[in-house]
Amino acid sequence: MLNGIGGRTVEEAQHRMSYREYIAWIKYVQKNGSINPGRRVDNSLALIAMQFARAFLKKQSGEKFTMDDFTMYPVPVNEVDASPQQVFDLINAVAQSNNE
Repeated sequence: MLNGIGGRTVEEAQHRMSYREYIAWIKYVQKNGSINPGRRVDNSLALIAMQFARAFLKKQSGEKFTMDDFTMYPVPVNEVDASPQQVFDLINAVAQSNNE
């Protein structure tokens, strides 16, 4: 599921994880970023590369370098497109459709 949090499947996570714990994980991810180890390493290296580039290089356009210049995936901005309840409802709907 979310990198093994709660279980290996949506159904397993629903039985093992309380709604309160689910909300706590959502808040953690919103505050600290992805819990995917690959994304965390990617973002850490992008931060180092960005700082190096800002210190020693310049873009032709004159703009400052950003982490997005050095990551494979865009670095998420602290904006929420869906509420935790909407995400949970979506996961439930997908799980139910898989059981049919």
